[in-house]
Amino acid sequence: MLSRSLARAFLVRAALPRRAIFAKALTPSRPLPLTAPRLIAPISIRGYAAEAVRQVETETDDFFADSVPPTSSSTEAFAPATPAAASTSAPSAPAGVPFTSIKGRIDHDTFKALTFKPFKLTAMSEVQRRVMDLMPFLAGGKMRGPAREAAEAEGRSVEPEEGSREDLLVKAKTGTGKTIAFLVPALDARIHNLEKLADAHPLSDTKAKRGLAMRELTRSTVGALIISPTRELATQIANEATKLCTWHKEFQVQLLVGGGSRMGQLRDWKRGRKDIVVATPGRLKDLLDEPPVADAIATTDLLILDEADTLLEMGFAKELNYIIDQLPKERQTFLFSATVSPQIAQIARESLKPKHQVIDCVPKNESNTHAHIPQYYTVLDSAAQQVPHVLRILAQDLIQKRDSKSIVFLNTTKQTMLFATLLRELNDLLPQRLAVHEIHSKLDQRQRSRASERFRRDRMPSVLVTSDVSARGVDYPGVTRVIQIGIPSTPEQYIHRVGRTGRAGGEGRGDLVLLPWEGNYVKSLRGVPIKPVTVGDLQADVAGTSTSMYLERLEAMDQRVAEFLPTLDPEAVEEVFMSLLGFYASKTEDLRVGHRDVLDGLKEWSVGGGGLDEAPHVSSNMLAKLGMSERKLAGRSFGSGGGSRGGSRFGRGGFRGDSGSRGGFGSRSGFGSREDGGSRGGYRSREDGGSRSGFGSRDGFGSRDGFGSRDDGGFKPRDGGFRGGRAGGRY
Repeated sequence: MLSRSLARAFLVRAALPRRAIFAKALTPSRPLPLTAPRLIAPISIRGYAAEAVRQVETETDDFFADSVPPTSSSTEAFAPATPAAASTSAPSAPAGVPFTSIKGRIDHDTFKALTFKPFKLTAMSEVQRRVMDLMPFLAGGKMRGPAREAAEAEGRSVEPEEGSREDLLVKAKTGTGKTIAFLVPALDARIHNLEKLADAHPLSDTKAKRGLAMRELTRSTVGALIISPTRELATQIANEATKLCTWHKEFQVQLLVGGGSRMGQLRDWKRGRKDIVVATPGRLKDLLDEPPVADAIATTDLLILDEADTLLEMGFAKELNYIIDQLPKERQTFLFSATVSPQIAQIARESLKPKHQVIDCVPKNESNTHAHIPQYYTVLDSAAQQVPHVLRILAQDLIQKRDSKSIVFLNTTKQTMLFATLLRELNDLLPQRLAVHEIHSKLDQRQRSRASERFRRDRMPSVLVTSDVSARGVDYPGVTRVIQIGIPSTPEQYIHRVGRTGRAGGEGRGDLVLLPWEGNYVKSLRGVPIKPVTVGDLQADVAGTSTSMYLERLEAMDQRVAEFLPTLDPEAVEEVFMSLLGFYASKTEDLRVGHRDVLDGLKEWSVGGGGLDEAPHVSSNMLAKLGMSERKLAGRSFGSGGGSRGGSRFGRGGFRGDSGSRGGFGSRSGFGSREDGGSRGGYRSREDGGSRSGFGSRDGFGSRDGFGSRDDGGFKPRDGGFRGGRAGGRY
């Protein structure tokens, strides 16, 4: 029955013996050896890429209409900006501007981390070059060494002027190094501000007393507060900050995100320095009820909102408004975003200083939709083709690329669980084995973090099956293929997902797999260079490039899938069906179809794509709760007319402009919802073994008895006696 718990696994019902169960629990039966990471630096930084970046199609270029293009001469590439600097559009970046050219503009130990260990960076990206152009005055520092000599020779200022610590609004495209661009001035600003505070401290009249004063200041004041929309992205930023502090031996990075121990975070907060604080809005708002946190946050010197538009879209306006109210009015603020929508433009006007600097690193005539990434869509003839088609896409990538690394995006947690199971169990139908990882909101923090880290580090062919918790911000290097099954929640989300591949100019490809009744959605992807490919075209391409040894498995793929689907637990498949019905119930306008088309289409999927003997029955009360009344079900479908809502549903928020506070967020809702009612992000945990969460296993490697319940995100066996799978997530 539909009301039963989803704690039942996708068990083998007929074709396989009861004990040949392939479902692993989401919560292991034995305690994981992995302990929660300390949320204070030093945070483990192995294996993390430099920054998390993303891209969106819809932009508002009018905000940059009055831009004053800077000179393109490389000799002036680092001329300091005036305090009243106007917005600047993206010029052609001087080719290969080295990091060594900023020596003397930033702190020596910061420079050492960038150019020596651990980063070993050589040439700056455009956004990095444009921000470093404003150093050292952006951080309140002064010219030193070669930079000072060059400035004096040219008659330029070498000391910071009043108002030189400007606010920034930075628009930069995917793969451009935004994290380094805001961390460098954040770190240097902390250094200079501590010196300034120590000079004014009443106990700093002697060297010994100055040391005591400095210790007190580092623990009672916050240097930079960086707010990020997801735990994964916040963790990534914290790790980059920790790496940048390599040679600043006393500096610490505090990470405040959900999923970790609240008491542990509060304990570390009281004991440690607060040079760089990286937080998600929900956890920070919660901790602000604690006086030690609130008192320190009230002294914040620099606020950085990373992925500002995402913060709005994810519905964090209320939390952000509360947090900003706790900050000092006199502070420096950076807004970093891949897009500048009308809402972000409004944010800039209300939260930044009137003479803030705008850095636009996306030329107006340049596409923001990953035009360099080949993108294809397939409208299936029937739901039965869905799984074989996805397998062929993965096979195509494995054949074309030895280092194949794919991400499969799905719309609900339950559907993500199902496809992770299917890919593990049907792995032998591919040219070579894939390591299958999964991330969704039903996994606990450590499981999500472990899966994310292992996929990031994988050097063997692998696939990440995930819901939209991985769609934005988090950087997975080397992704060669992005596969989206079903329509995304918005056209913008399509772009975010595609943005996981082809990063930093690399190669990649995007595939969108649609059921027959979803085909009209492609009309919503206006301006996206997406081309059709049929099921037959893909079959022919894969067959034409396959070895004779693999052709036999390829030809048997459809039959193998058709035989396997009926072995899934029918009650679990019904739960997947209901989750999809909940997702699609509000998408009829985007799909240009009626509610009856959606209901009938999903019922057809439950049989052809889910292996049920007959489609589930949905009561009229349940349909009414989903907004699918009898009247709507009897109505006509939308046809091909009308337009897509696109991203308009994210346009109702913004910041409120209280007269007494600079830059408060508006409190109105309507910014989208968090994925599947689960937690907002993830937290990277240590890579020290433990059993991988997930489903798949055919081999018996030990025994597991109880695997949690629906409440804790686990699955229980239908009749006990699960056989555990291999640990580590490789199959």
